[in-house]
Amino acid sequence: MELIIKNLFLSLVGTINAVANCQFKSATSGDNYDFSSLANSTEYSYADIKASATYFFNFCKTSATCVQQGGVTDSSACQKNSNGLTNCGLIGTQTFTELAGGAQGANMTYFKGSVCGNGRPRQLSLVCSCDLTADPIKFSKIEEPVSCMYNIYCSSKYACPGAAAPSTGSGGGKGIGGGWIFIIVLVVCTVLYLAGGVTYNHKIRGLTGKEMIPNYAFWSDFPGLLKDGIFFIKGKITGTGSSYRGYQQV
Repeated sequence: MELIIKNLFLSLVGTINAVANCQFKSATSGDNYDFSSLANSTEYSYADIKASATYFFNFCKTSATCVQQGGVTDSSACQKNSNGLTNCGLIGTQTFTELAGGAQGANMTYFKGSVCGNGRPRQLSLVCSCDLTADPIKFSKIEEPVSCMYNIYCSSKYACPGAAAPSTGSGGGKGIGGGWIFIIVLVVCTVLYLAGGVTYNHKIRGLTGKEMIPNYAFWSDFPGLLKDGIFFIKGKITGTGSSYRGYQQV
């Protein structure tokens, strides 16, 4: 139970971080970039044939393969080869920097991956340049300029300043809107409330059955309270006061 609660909390934090950190403003040009349209519902992948490795990653979100197969709940990038799957960066470390030479686009890097044999933590950068013909995105090559530092080069129309909303085709998914953030927060908090309350009431207070539900007395009375509230508001609007309970206005 504690592990489930922890994983739900980490997933919630990762989701909120992803939405909050997907925008970048160039300090040099003043251009504003929003990469949320490139956030895929699962992930992207790119194969490095020379190194016999495949990289899984995402923009501003965690990678499904990295999380499910790698066991790292907040991993946004990972490497898979004959030795298995290795974490290459965490969602909470995502950092934007400008491209070299003032080119339009941005360099998005994930840090704090698994430690290499040389003692250096792995990191992965998505070097994405502006290309209005690339819809949603094109990947061109991968480089490892320094051991355990991976650069994947890409181009996209969503890496251009003031990019339009994403098309309905396949590829990058839409960024999560404010309404969905609220729903996600509400659902996760409800699950945490129920799971935590049931665990506490059962293990600490020794309750069983429906009594394990946190604040059971309140929730069992809630439909009646809701009904009273509706009739109260209706009475205020129509001027009938509390007549629904059998009382008469004076």
